[in-house]
Amino acid sequence: AIAPGDSYSHTFTSAGSGVFYARVSAAQPGGLVGRVSLNGQGGDELRDGEYLSAAVALSGDLTVNITNNSSQAASFGGIRLAQQPDVEYVELLNLSDSEQDLSNFTLEAFNSDGELIAGWPGRIPDGTRIQPYQHLIVTVDNTDAAPAPARLCGSGLSFQRVWGFSGVGMIFDEFADTIDKAFDLLADAGGSVVLKDGQARQVDAVEYESFQVAPFASLERADPGARFDSDGDGLFDGWYPCEALEKATPGQTNENKGMYTEESPLVKTKHDPAQMTVYNRPLAGLQELAMIPSGEPWALLAVEDISKMADHFSLQPLLVNQYLGGDFRVNGSFFESGHKGDSGVWESGAAPGSYYLSVISAGAAAQGQRAEIDYKTDAMNAFSPQSSLVFYDGAALYGFLELPAGTKSVQVRIRNEADVFISIAKIVLEPAMIVKGRINVNTAASEVLQSILTDELTAKILSSRPIGSRSPDKLGLGDLFLIDQDFMPQHDLLTVKSNIFEILCRGESSAAALAQQSIRTVVDRVE
Repeated sequence: AIAPGDSYSHTFTSAGSGVFYARVSAAQPGGLVGRVSLNGQGGDELRDGEYLSAAVALSGDLTVNITNNSSQAASFGGIRLAQQPDVEYVELLNLSDSEQDLSNFTLEAFNSDGELIAGWPGRIPDGTRIQPYQHLIVTVDNTDAAPAPARLCGSGLSFQRVWGFSGVGMIFDEFADTIDKAFDLLADAGGSVVLKDGQARQVDAVEYESFQVAPFASLERADPGARFDSDGDGLFDGWYPCEALEKATPGQTNENKGMYTEESPLVKTKHDPAQMTVYNRPLAGLQELAMIPSGEPWALLAVEDISKMADHFSLQPLLVNQYLGGDFRVNGSFFESGHKGDSGVWESGAAPGSYYLSVISAGAAAQGQRAEIDYKTDAMNAFSPQSSLVFYDGAALYGFLELPAGTKSVQVRIRNEADVFISIAKIVLEPAMIVKGRINVNTAASEVLQSILTDELTAKILSSRPIGSRSPDKLGLGDLFLIDQDFMPQHDLLTVKSNIFEILCRGESSAAALAQQSIRTVVDRVE
Protein backbone atom coordinates (compact mmCIF):
# COMPACT_ATOMS: atom_id res chain seq x y z
CA ALA A 1 0.00 0.00 0.00
CA ILE A 2 1.09 3.59 -0.68
CA ALA A 3 -0.30 6.18 1.71
CA PRO A 4 -1.34 9.65 0.49
CA GLY A 5 1.77 11.76 -0.12
CA ASP A 6 4.14 8.78 -0.03
CA SER A 7 6.29 7.34 -2.80
CA TYR A 8 7.31 3.82 -3.73
CA SER A 9 10.21 2.49 -5.77
CA HIS A 10 11.19 -1.02 -6.87
CA THR A 11 13.75 -2.36 -9.36
CA PHE A 12 13.15 -5.51 -11.40
CA THR A 13 16.50 -6.92 -12.49
CA SER A 14 17.04 -8.32 -16.00
CA ALA A 15 13.61 -7.16 -17.15
CA GLY A 16 14.71 -7.39 -20.78
CA SER A 17 15.57 -5.02 -23.59
CA GLY A 18 13.31 -3.47 -26.19
CA VAL A 19 10.32 -1.20 -26.58
CA PHE A 20 7.16 -2.12 -24.66
CA TYR A 21 3.71 -1.05 -23.61
CA ALA A 22 3.44 -1.02 -19.81
CA ARG A 23 0.23 -1.90 -17.97
CA VAL A 24 0.05 -1.58 -14.18
CA SER A 25 -2.11 -3.35 -11.63
CA ALA A 26 -3.20 -2.39 -8.13
CA ALA A 27 -3.62 -4.69 -5.16
CA GLN A 28 -7.40 -4.23 -5.46
CA PRO A 29 -9.38 -4.46 -8.74
CA GLY A 30 -10.02 -0.97 -10.06
CA GLY A 31 -7.89 0.60 -7.33
CA LEU A 32 -5.55 3.58 -7.58
CA VAL A 33 -1.88 2.98 -8.40
CA GLY A 34 -0.62 6.57 -8.53
CA ARG A 35 1.71 8.61 -10.74
CA VAL A 36 3.92 6.00 -12.45
CA SER A 37 7.24 6.35 -14.24
CA LEU A 38 9.54 3.61 -15.54
CA ASN A 39 13.27 4.34 -15.63
CA GLY A 40 12.30 8.01 -15.62
CA GLN A 41 9.87 7.62 -18.54
CA GLY A 42 6.15 8.26 -18.28
CA GLY A 43 4.70 10.02 -15.24
CA ASP A 44 1.03 9.19 -15.84
CA GLU A 45 -1.63 9.02 -13.15
CA LEU A 46 -2.88 5.43 -13.42
CA ARG A 47 -5.41 3.07 -11.93
CA ASP A 48 -5.57 -0.73 -11.98
CA GLY A 49 -5.36 -2.13 -15.53
CA GLU A 50 -4.37 1.15 -17.21
CA TYR A 51 -1.43 1.70 -19.57
CA LEU A 52 1.28 4.32 -19.63
CA SER A 53 0.34 6.70 -22.44
CA ALA A 54 3.49 6.00 -24.50
CA ALA A 55 5.66 2.98 -25.07
CA VAL A 56 8.86 2.81 -23.01
CA ALA A 57 12.34 1.75 -24.10
CA LEU A 58 14.10 -0.59 -21.66
CA SER A 59 17.53 -2.14 -21.47
CA GLY A 60 18.19 -4.54 -18.60
CA ASP A 61 16.85 -3.48 -15.20
CA LEU A 62 13.46 -1.82 -14.78
CA THR A 63 12.91 0.70 -11.98
CA VAL A 64 9.31 1.57 -11.12
CA ASN A 65 8.71 4.87 -9.29
CA ILE A 66 5.22 5.64 -7.97
CA THR A 67 4.01 8.75 -6.16
CA ASN A 68 0.60 8.97 -4.51
CA ASN A 69 -0.54 12.59 -4.90
CA SER A 70 -4.15 11.83 -3.95
CA SER A 71 -5.98 11.85 -0.64
CA GLN A 72 -6.76 8.10 -0.84
CA ALA A 73 -4.60 5.04 -0.40
CA ALA A 74 -2.90 3.60 -3.48
CA SER A 75 -1.21 0.27 -4.12
CA PHE A 76 1.05 -1.47 -6.62
CA GLY A 77 0.36 -5.09 -7.61
CA GLY A 78 2.69 -5.49 -10.57
CA ILE A 79 3.47 -4.44 -14.11
CA ARG A 80 2.95 -6.20 -17.43
CA LEU A 81 5.16 -5.50 -20.46
CA ALA A 82 3.72 -6.19 -23.90
CA GLN A 83 4.42 -5.49 -27.57
CA GLN A 84 1.04 -6.57 -28.88
CA PRO A 85 -0.79 -5.73 -30.97
CA ASP A 86 1.72 -3.51 -32.83
CA VAL A 87 4.42 -6.17 -33.28
CA GLU A 88 2.06 -9.10 -33.97
CA TYR A 89 2.52 -10.56 -37.43
CA VAL A 90 1.65 -13.52 -39.65
CA GLU A 91 4.23 -15.04 -41.98
CA LEU A 92 3.00 -16.46 -45.28
CA LEU A 93 4.97 -18.88 -47.50
CA ASN A 94 4.28 -19.37 -51.21
CA LEU A 95 4.24 -23.15 -51.67
CA SER A 96 4.01 -22.92 -55.47
CA ASP A 97 6.36 -22.37 -58.40
CA SER A 98 4.60 -19.19 -59.57
CA GLU A 99 4.07 -15.66 -58.29
CA GLN A 100 0.87 -15.15 -56.29
CA ASP A 101 -1.19 -11.94 -56.25
CA LEU A 102 -2.50 -11.34 -52.71
CA SER A 103 -4.40 -8.16 -53.53
CA ASN A 104 -7.25 -7.74 -51.03
CA PHE A 105 -6.67 -11.12 -49.40
CA THR A 106 -7.86 -11.00 -45.79
CA LEU A 107 -6.86 -12.56 -42.48
CA GLU A 108 -9.34 -13.38 -39.74
CA ALA A 109 -8.55 -14.56 -36.21
CA PHE A 110 -10.93 -16.52 -34.00
CA ASN A 111 -10.74 -17.40 -30.30
CA SER A 112 -10.81 -20.96 -28.96
CA ASP A 113 -14.65 -20.86 -28.96
CA GLY A 114 -14.73 -20.10 -32.68
CA GLU A 115 -15.77 -16.46 -32.22
CA LEU A 116 -14.26 -13.74 -34.42
CA ILE A 117 -11.86 -11.63 -32.35
CA ALA A 118 -12.69 -7.93 -32.20
CA GLY A 119 -10.72 -5.93 -34.77
CA TRP A 120 -10.63 -8.50 -37.56
CA PRO A 121 -10.61 -8.91 -40.52
CA GLY A 122 -7.35 -7.34 -41.69
CA ARG A 123 -6.90 -6.75 -45.44
CA ILE A 124 -3.67 -7.17 -47.41
CA PRO A 125 -3.13 -4.06 -49.59
CA ASP A 126 -3.89 -4.10 -53.30
CA GLY A 127 -0.84 -4.91 -55.44
CA THR A 128 0.85 -7.16 -52.86
CA ARG A 129 2.58 -10.14 -54.48
CA ILE A 130 4.62 -13.04 -53.14
CA GLN A 131 7.28 -14.73 -55.24
CA PRO A 132 7.70 -18.52 -55.60
CA TYR A 133 9.08 -20.17 -52.45
CA GLN A 134 9.35 -16.79 -50.71
CA HIS A 135 8.07 -15.51 -47.35
CA LEU A 136 5.83 -12.51 -46.81
CA ILE A 137 5.46 -10.83 -43.42
CA VAL A 138 2.01 -9.37 -42.84
CA THR A 139 2.04 -6.91 -39.92
CA VAL A 140 -0.47 -5.13 -37.70
CA ASP A 141 1.61 -1.93 -37.33
CA ASN A 142 4.43 -1.87 -39.84
CA THR A 143 6.10 1.54 -39.42
CA ASP A 144 4.13 3.32 -36.67
CA ALA A 145 2.18 5.09 -39.40
CA ALA A 146 -0.76 4.45 -41.75
CA PRO A 147 -2.17 2.02 -42.80
CA ALA A 148 -1.81 0.89 -39.16
CA PRO A 149 -4.87 1.55 -36.97
CA ALA A 150 -4.91 5.24 -36.03
CA ARG A 151 -4.56 4.66 -32.26
CA LEU A 152 -1.39 2.62 -32.80
CA CYS A 153 0.33 5.22 -34.99
CA GLY A 154 2.98 7.36 -33.32
CA SER A 155 3.14 5.17 -30.21
CA GLY A 156 6.87 4.47 -30.62
CA LEU A 157 6.23 0.75 -31.06
CA SER A 158 6.07 -0.98 -34.45
CA PHE A 159 7.21 -4.10 -36.30
CA GLN A 160 9.97 -2.19 -38.10
CA ARG A 161 11.38 -0.70 -34.88
CA VAL A 162 11.56 -4.11 -33.16
CA TRP A 163 12.82 -6.22 -36.10
CA GLY A 164 14.75 -3.66 -38.15
CA PHE A 165 12.92 -4.20 -41.45
CA SER A 166 9.46 -3.71 -42.91
CA GLY A 167 6.72 -6.13 -43.77
CA VAL A 168 3.38 -5.47 -45.40
CA GLY A 169 1.00 -3.56 -43.17
CA MET A 170 -2.59 -4.82 -43.02
CA ILE A 171 -5.56 -2.51 -43.41
CA PHE A 172 -8.25 -2.83 -40.73
CA ASP A 173 -11.10 -1.18 -42.60
CA GLU A 174 -13.94 -1.62 -40.11
CA PHE A 175 -11.94 -1.05 -36.92
CA ALA A 176 -9.24 1.36 -38.13
CA ASP A 177 -10.28 3.97 -35.54
CA THR A 178 -10.89 1.68 -32.55
CA ILE A 179 -7.96 -0.77 -32.32
CA ASP A 180 -5.59 0.34 -29.57
CA LYS A 181 -2.85 -1.14 -27.35
CA ALA A 182 -5.44 -3.02 -25.24
CA PHE A 183 -6.28 -5.30 -28.21
CA ASP A 184 -4.86 -8.84 -28.35
CA LEU A 185 -5.46 -9.54 -32.01
CA LEU A 186 -3.80 -12.98 -31.95
CA ALA A 187 -5.23 -14.41 -28.75
CA ASP A 188 -2.74 -15.85 -26.24
CA ALA A 189 -5.48 -18.22 -25.05
CA GLY A 190 -5.46 -20.11 -28.35
CA GLY A 191 -7.57 -19.91 -31.46
CA SER A 192 -7.35 -20.07 -35.24
CA VAL A 193 -6.26 -17.86 -38.14
CA VAL A 194 -7.93 -18.01 -41.57
CA LEU A 195 -6.54 -16.64 -44.86
CA LYS A 196 -9.14 -15.76 -47.53
CA ASP A 197 -8.75 -14.53 -51.10
CA GLY A 198 -10.32 -11.42 -52.61
CA GLN A 199 -13.58 -13.33 -53.20
CA ALA A 200 -13.77 -14.36 -49.51
CA ARG A 201 -12.87 -17.98 -50.32
CA GLN A 202 -10.77 -19.77 -47.70
CA VAL A 203 -7.20 -20.36 -48.89
CA ASP A 204 -5.66 -21.74 -45.70
CA ALA A 205 -6.46 -22.04 -42.00
CA VAL A 206 -4.43 -22.93 -38.93
CA GLU A 207 -5.11 -23.29 -35.21
CA TYR A 208 -3.06 -23.22 -32.02
CA GLU A 209 -3.56 -23.91 -28.31
CA SER A 210 -2.70 -21.78 -25.28
CA PHE A 211 0.00 -24.22 -24.09
CA GLN A 212 1.89 -23.60 -27.35
CA VAL A 213 2.15 -19.86 -26.69
CA ALA A 214 5.24 -18.42 -24.95
CA PRO A 215 5.91 -14.75 -24.04
CA PHE A 216 7.55 -12.71 -26.83
CA ALA A 217 7.98 -15.84 -29.00
CA SER A 218 6.46 -16.79 -32.33
CA LEU A 219 4.95 -20.14 -33.27
CA GLU A 220 6.61 -21.93 -36.19
CA ARG A 221 6.22 -24.94 -38.43
CA ALA A 222 9.03 -27.47 -38.68
CA ASP A 223 8.29 -28.59 -42.24
CA PRO A 224 6.47 -26.17 -44.59
CA GLY A 225 5.10 -29.13 -46.55
CA ALA A 226 3.66 -31.00 -43.56
CA ARG A 227 -0.09 -31.17 -43.00
CA PHE A 228 -0.32 -32.01 -39.29
CA ASP A 229 -3.90 -32.14 -37.98
CA SER A 230 -4.09 -33.95 -34.62
CA ASP A 231 -7.83 -33.39 -34.02
CA GLY A 232 -8.99 -34.03 -37.58
CA ASP A 233 -10.80 -30.70 -38.00
CA GLY A 234 -8.97 -29.78 -41.21
CA LEU A 235 -6.79 -27.08 -39.61
CA PHE A 236 -3.01 -27.33 -39.29
CA ASP A 237 -2.00 -27.49 -35.61
CA GLY A 238 1.59 -28.79 -35.59
CA TRP A 239 3.16 -25.64 -34.15
CA TYR A 240 6.40 -25.30 -32.20
CA PRO A 241 7.59 -22.29 -30.15
CA CYS A 242 10.57 -20.58 -31.77
CA GLU A 243 13.81 -21.37 -29.92
CA ALA A 244 16.10 -18.87 -31.64
CA LEU A 245 17.81 -16.28 -29.43
CA GLU A 246 15.48 -13.61 -30.84
CA LYS A 247 12.44 -15.80 -29.88
CA ALA A 248 11.06 -15.15 -33.37
CA THR A 249 12.54 -15.34 -36.85
CA PRO A 250 10.34 -13.38 -39.30
CA GLY A 251 11.73 -13.77 -42.82
CA GLN A 252 14.50 -16.12 -41.66
CA THR A 253 15.02 -19.86 -41.25
CA ASN A 254 12.86 -21.32 -38.49
CA GLU A 255 14.46 -22.74 -35.36
CA ASN A 256 12.35 -25.06 -33.21
CA LYS A 257 12.25 -28.52 -31.62
CA GLY A 258 10.27 -29.97 -34.49
CA MET A 259 13.34 -29.61 -36.71
CA TYR A 260 15.39 -31.98 -34.54
CA THR A 261 15.53 -35.58 -33.40
CA GLU A 262 16.66 -36.04 -29.80
CA GLU A 263 19.29 -38.77 -29.60
CA SER A 264 19.72 -38.23 -25.86
CA PRO A 265 18.86 -35.46 -23.37
CA LEU A 266 22.10 -33.70 -24.38
CA VAL A 267 22.36 -34.53 -28.08
CA LYS A 268 20.03 -33.38 -30.86
CA THR A 269 20.34 -34.04 -34.57
CA LYS A 270 18.84 -31.68 -37.12
CA HIS A 271 16.70 -33.46 -39.69
CA ASP A 272 18.44 -31.66 -42.52
CA PRO A 273 22.16 -31.94 -41.65
CA ALA A 274 24.94 -29.97 -43.30
CA GLN A 275 26.92 -31.78 -45.97
CA MET A 276 30.35 -33.28 -45.40
CA THR A 277 32.79 -34.93 -47.80
CA VAL A 278 33.48 -38.58 -46.97
CA TYR A 279 36.14 -40.63 -48.72
CA ASN A 280 35.78 -44.36 -49.26
CA ARG A 281 39.23 -45.12 -47.82
CA PRO A 282 40.87 -45.80 -44.46
CA LEU A 283 41.09 -42.80 -42.12
CA ALA A 284 44.25 -40.75 -42.67
CA GLY A 285 45.16 -40.46 -39.01
CA LEU A 286 44.25 -39.28 -35.53
CA GLN A 287 43.22 -35.90 -36.88
CA GLU A 288 40.17 -37.59 -38.45
CA LEU A 289 39.17 -39.67 -35.46
CA ALA A 290 40.64 -40.42 -32.06
CA MET A 291 41.87 -43.93 -31.31
CA ILE A 292 39.32 -46.72 -30.94
CA PRO A 293 39.65 -48.55 -27.58
CA SER A 294 39.43 -52.04 -29.09
CA GLY A 295 42.26 -51.35 -31.51
CA GLU A 296 40.31 -53.03 -34.30
CA PRO A 297 40.83 -51.51 -37.75
CA TRP A 298 38.04 -49.74 -39.59
CA ALA A 299 36.14 -51.91 -42.05
CA LEU A 300 35.47 -50.49 -45.51
CA LEU A 301 31.77 -50.27 -46.46
CA ALA A 302 30.68 -49.96 -50.06
CA VAL A 303 28.53 -46.92 -50.74
CA GLU A 304 25.99 -49.17 -52.47
CA ASP A 305 25.56 -51.27 -49.32
CA ILE A 306 25.06 -48.17 -47.18
CA SER A 307 22.58 -46.65 -49.61
CA LYS A 308 20.35 -49.74 -49.43
CA MET A 309 19.84 -49.04 -45.72
CA ALA A 310 19.27 -45.31 -46.07
CA ASP A 311 15.48 -45.45 -46.53
CA HIS A 312 15.15 -46.95 -43.05
CA PHE A 313 16.10 -43.63 -41.50
CA SER A 314 13.59 -41.27 -43.07
CA LEU A 315 11.05 -41.02 -40.24
CA GLN A 316 11.32 -39.09 -37.00
CA PRO A 317 10.15 -39.94 -33.46
CA LEU A 318 6.63 -38.90 -32.50
CA LEU A 319 5.83 -37.49 -29.05
CA VAL A 320 2.44 -38.42 -27.61
CA ASN A 321 2.18 -35.19 -25.62
CA GLN A 322 -1.44 -33.97 -25.55
CA TYR A 323 -2.82 -34.85 -22.11
CA LEU A 324 -6.55 -35.59 -22.41
CA GLY A 325 -7.05 -35.95 -18.68
CA GLY A 326 -7.14 -38.39 -15.78
CA ASP A 327 -5.65 -38.70 -12.29
CA PHE A 328 -2.11 -37.66 -13.17
CA ARG A 329 -1.22 -34.16 -11.98
CA VAL A 330 0.37 -31.74 -14.45
CA ASN A 331 3.57 -30.23 -13.04
CA GLY A 332 5.17 -28.07 -15.71
CA SER A 333 6.13 -30.43 -18.52
CA PHE A 334 5.81 -33.55 -16.28
CA PHE A 335 2.80 -35.72 -15.36
CA GLU A 336 2.85 -37.07 -11.80
CA SER A 337 1.03 -39.78 -9.83
CA GLY A 338 1.57 -41.03 -6.28
CA HIS A 339 -1.32 -43.44 -5.79
CA LYS A 340 -2.15 -46.92 -6.98
CA GLY A 341 -5.00 -46.87 -9.48
CA ASP A 342 -4.25 -43.40 -10.88
CA SER A 343 -4.55 -43.37 -14.68
CA GLY A 344 -4.19 -40.86 -17.47
CA VAL A 345 -4.67 -40.70 -21.24
CA TRP A 346 -2.42 -38.93 -23.76
CA GLU A 347 -3.00 -38.39 -27.48
CA SER A 348 -1.13 -37.35 -30.61
CA GLY A 349 -1.64 -37.31 -34.35
CA ALA A 350 -0.09 -40.38 -35.98
CA ALA A 351 0.17 -42.17 -39.31
CA PRO A 352 -0.16 -45.89 -40.09
CA GLY A 353 3.07 -47.81 -39.66
CA SER A 354 5.35 -49.80 -37.39
CA TYR A 355 6.56 -48.21 -34.14
CA TYR A 356 8.28 -48.88 -30.83
CA LEU A 357 6.42 -47.35 -27.86
CA SER A 358 8.41 -46.23 -24.82
CA VAL A 359 7.80 -44.09 -21.72
CA ILE A 360 10.49 -41.80 -20.27
CA SER A 361 10.27 -40.86 -16.60
CA ALA A 362 11.53 -37.64 -15.06
CA GLY A 363 14.81 -38.75 -13.51
CA ALA A 364 15.61 -42.29 -12.44
CA ALA A 365 12.58 -44.47 -11.81
CA ALA A 366 11.70 -45.05 -8.17
CA GLN A 367 12.24 -48.48 -6.64
CA GLY A 368 9.08 -50.57 -6.86
CA GLN A 369 7.59 -48.45 -9.63
CA ARG A 370 5.05 -50.45 -11.62
CA ALA A 371 2.53 -49.38 -14.22
CA GLU A 372 0.28 -50.78 -16.92
CA ILE A 373 -0.10 -49.38 -20.42
CA ASP A 374 -2.39 -49.85 -23.41
CA TYR A 375 -3.21 -47.89 -26.54
CA LYS A 376 -5.87 -47.35 -29.20
CA THR A 377 -6.20 -45.43 -32.45
CA ASP A 378 -9.12 -43.73 -34.13
CA ALA A 379 -9.21 -46.80 -36.40
CA MET A 380 -9.59 -49.23 -33.44
CA ASN A 381 -12.80 -49.92 -31.51
CA ALA A 382 -11.16 -50.44 -28.11
CA PHE A 383 -7.88 -50.17 -26.24
CA SER A 384 -5.34 -52.93 -26.74
CA PRO A 385 -4.81 -55.51 -23.93
CA GLN A 386 -2.94 -54.04 -20.97
CA SER A 387 0.79 -54.67 -20.69
CA SER A 388 3.17 -54.11 -17.78
CA LEU A 389 5.66 -51.26 -17.82
CA VAL A 390 9.03 -52.02 -16.24
CA PHE A 391 11.20 -48.95 -15.71
CA TYR A 392 14.95 -49.27 -15.97
CA ASP A 393 17.24 -46.26 -15.63
CA GLY A 394 14.35 -43.85 -16.19
CA ALA A 395 12.81 -45.53 -19.24
CA ALA A 396 10.22 -48.26 -19.87
CA LEU A 397 9.72 -50.00 -23.20
CA TYR A 398 6.25 -51.17 -24.19
CA GLY A 399 7.63 -52.69 -27.37
CA PHE A 400 6.53 -53.04 -30.97
CA LEU A 401 3.11 -51.93 -32.19
CA GLU A 402 1.50 -51.62 -35.58
CA LEU A 403 -0.85 -48.70 -36.28
CA PRO A 404 -3.42 -49.92 -38.84
CA ALA A 405 -4.40 -48.31 -42.12
CA GLY A 406 -6.59 -45.26 -41.68
CA THR A 407 -4.89 -44.16 -38.43
CA LYS A 408 -4.88 -40.41 -37.88
CA SER A 409 -4.35 -40.30 -34.11
CA VAL A 410 -3.26 -42.57 -31.26
CA GLN A 411 -4.13 -42.56 -27.55
CA VAL A 412 -1.92 -44.05 -24.82
CA ARG A 413 -3.33 -44.92 -21.37
CA ILE A 414 -1.05 -45.43 -18.36
CA ARG A 415 -2.19 -46.77 -14.95
CA ASN A 416 -0.13 -46.59 -11.75
CA GLU A 417 -0.02 -50.09 -10.22
CA ALA A 418 1.83 -49.25 -6.96
CA ASP A 419 1.68 -46.61 -4.25
CA VAL A 420 4.98 -45.25 -5.57
CA PHE A 421 5.54 -41.81 -7.08
CA ILE A 422 5.65 -41.76 -10.90
CA SER A 423 6.71 -38.74 -12.94
CA ILE A 424 6.36 -39.10 -16.72
CA ALA A 425 8.44 -36.81 -18.90
CA LYS A 426 7.34 -38.02 -22.32
CA ILE A 427 5.78 -40.86 -24.29
CA VAL A 428 7.64 -41.67 -27.50
CA LEU A 429 6.61 -43.52 -30.65
CA GLU A 430 9.87 -44.38 -32.40
CA PRO A 431 9.33 -45.49 -36.01
CA ALA A 432 10.60 -49.02 -36.52
CA MET A 433 13.46 -49.17 -38.95
CA ILE A 434 11.14 -50.52 -41.61
CA VAL A 435 9.75 -48.19 -44.26
CA LYS A 436 7.56 -49.84 -46.87
CA GLY A 437 6.92 -48.29 -50.23
CA ARG A 438 8.71 -44.96 -49.75
CA ILE A 439 10.34 -43.93 -53.03
CA ASN A 440 13.35 -41.65 -53.18
CA VAL A 441 12.49 -38.95 -55.71
CA ASN A 442 16.18 -38.18 -56.31
CA THR A 443 17.27 -41.70 -57.23
CA ALA A 444 14.19 -43.48 -58.56
CA ALA A 445 13.94 -44.24 -62.27
CA SER A 446 11.16 -42.56 -64.23
CA GLU A 447 9.27 -45.86 -64.52
CA VAL A 448 9.20 -46.17 -60.72
CA LEU A 449 7.91 -42.62 -60.29
CA GLN A 450 5.25 -43.13 -62.95
CA SER A 451 3.89 -46.09 -61.00
CA ILE A 452 2.43 -43.70 -58.40
CA LEU A 453 2.55 -40.25 -60.04
CA THR A 454 1.14 -38.67 -63.16
CA ASP A 455 3.43 -38.10 -66.14
CA GLU A 456 3.32 -34.34 -65.41
CA LEU A 457 4.45 -34.74 -61.79
CA THR A 458 7.12 -37.24 -62.81
CA ALA A 459 8.48 -34.77 -65.36
CA LYS A 460 8.60 -32.03 -62.70
CA ILE A 461 10.63 -34.27 -60.40
CA LEU A 462 13.07 -35.31 -63.12
CA SER A 463 13.64 -31.69 -64.17
CA SER A 464 14.01 -30.43 -60.58
CA ARG A 465 16.49 -32.94 -59.15
CA PRO A 466 18.12 -32.77 -56.71
CA ILE A 467 15.28 -32.06 -54.27
CA GLY A 468 15.65 -31.63 -50.51
CA SER A 469 18.77 -30.76 -48.60
CA ARG A 470 20.92 -31.06 -51.73
CA SER A 471 18.82 -28.47 -53.53
CA PRO A 472 20.69 -25.29 -54.57
CA ASP A 473 17.81 -23.33 -53.04
CA LYS A 474 18.51 -25.00 -49.66
CA LEU A 475 14.83 -25.03 -48.81
CA GLY A 476 15.04 -28.18 -46.73
CA LEU A 477 12.31 -30.71 -46.11
CA GLY A 478 9.52 -28.81 -47.82
CA ASP A 479 11.12 -28.70 -51.28
CA LEU A 480 9.02 -31.48 -52.73
CA PHE A 481 5.76 -29.69 -51.91
CA LEU A 482 7.06 -26.31 -53.02
CA ILE A 483 7.25 -27.71 -56.56
CA ASP A 484 3.59 -28.63 -56.82
CA GLN A 485 0.69 -28.92 -54.36
CA ASP A 486 -0.48 -32.08 -56.18
CA PHE A 487 2.29 -34.02 -54.45
CA MET A 488 0.38 -33.81 -51.17
CA PRO A 489 -1.68 -37.02 -51.59
CA GLN A 490 1.56 -38.99 -52.11
CA HIS A 491 3.18 -37.58 -48.96
CA ASP A 492 3.52 -40.99 -47.26
CA LEU A 493 4.87 -42.72 -50.37
CA LEU A 494 7.78 -40.41 -51.18
CA THR A 495 10.96 -39.28 -49.49
CA VAL A 496 13.67 -36.76 -50.34
CA LYS A 497 15.93 -37.66 -47.41
CA SER A 498 17.28 -41.09 -48.23
CA ASN A 499 19.88 -39.74 -50.61
CA ILE A 500 21.90 -39.20 -47.44
CA PHE A 501 23.04 -41.76 -44.91
CA GLU A 502 24.24 -40.30 -41.63
CA ILE A 503 26.65 -42.17 -39.34
CA LEU A 504 27.63 -41.03 -35.86
CA CYS A 505 30.96 -42.48 -34.74
CA ARG A 506 32.72 -42.00 -31.42
CA GLY A 507 36.32 -42.77 -30.63
CA GLU A 508 38.09 -42.64 -27.25
CA SER A 509 41.76 -42.38 -26.43
CA SER A 510 41.44 -44.86 -23.57
CA ALA A 511 38.89 -46.92 -21.67
CA ALA A 512 38.70 -44.10 -19.14
CA ALA A 513 37.70 -41.76 -21.98
CA LEU A 514 40.46 -39.26 -21.26
CA ALA A 515 39.74 -37.80 -24.65
CA GLN A 516 36.99 -38.52 -27.12
CA GLN A 517 35.72 -37.18 -30.39
CA SER A 518 32.42 -37.53 -32.23
CA ILE A 519 32.30 -37.37 -36.01
CA ARG A 520 29.11 -37.26 -38.04
CA THR A 521 29.66 -38.42 -41.61
CA VAL A 522 27.29 -38.11 -44.53
CA VAL A 523 27.55 -40.34 -47.59
CA ASP A 524 25.96 -39.38 -50.89
CA ARG A 525 23.74 -42.06 -52.34
CA VAL A 526 24.47 -43.13 -55.94
CA GLU A 527 22.14 -44.80 -58.43
